[in-house]
Amino acid sequence: MNPLPLPSRNLRECGITLREILLLVVLTLMLLAALIPFLRRGKTSSESVAAMNNLVQWGIGLNLYLIEHNNRLPQVGPTQADSTLDDVWYNALPPYLSQAPYSKMIEPGFKKSDNSTIIWSDPGLEKMFGKTGEIFIFPYAMNRFLQPTLTQPAYAIYDVQSPRSVIFLSESASTDPGLLPPAVSYRYDRKPDSPSAIAHVLFLDGHVAPVKREILSAEPTTAAGDAMPEVSWQPFPGALAPQVE
Repeated sequence: MNPLPLPSRNLRECGITLREILLLVVLTLMLLAALIPFLRRGKTSSESVAAMNNLVQWGIGLNLYLIEHNNRLPQVGPTQADSTLDDVWYNALPPYLSQAPYSKMIEPGFKKSDNSTIIWSDPGLEKMFGKTGEIFIFPYAMNRFLQPTLTQPAYAIYDVQSPRSVIFLSESASTDPGLLPPAVSYRYDRKPDSPSAIAHVLFLDGHVAPVKREILSAEPTTAAGDAMPEVSWQPFPGALAPQVE
């Protein structure tokens, strides 16, 4: 026995016109266009969270380093990164997190894509520079005010007036592992030149926070009697300006 044929209906019988179909397509495209900025914002937000998490990991490495080094901070080092210096932050801190130090990262044949380079990875920096070839770009750099002269030993944490206020690392995009206010990178803001543009900062007490450009770009005070601000480049008011090699 043959099955009964299914009834066939055209669009007109269903009450749907071609104009209505086109209107539905147009409305769908308009909805997708409206959602794109939110989708992009969500991607940027996830990249921002990844960058902040990296800084948190650097903070953990710093605290472990302080425990083993009589509470003295690692050194900033010269403007040209040096793989032979063991006491600079980029070589000293990563091993505490089972991560690769700079000295290993630049070895021939080293794979930068493996799990030992997570804290060096920043999706925002890759978006800016792409593949940098043989040039090692530091996604984060240490506050040069923590090593004000080339001959002075590194600061001890108890030399700092307010560790919660003093910058340790901030986002950068340079081959220089040290950082001064003009070198901060605001790569997670649509308008990086805006005073309200945001950069992520790791403070000496280990907490991470987004800080506005107008605060980070302000010139540090040199008056010894001034009150300590909430965000400071100097370990204490009136600290010597760094001498850049």
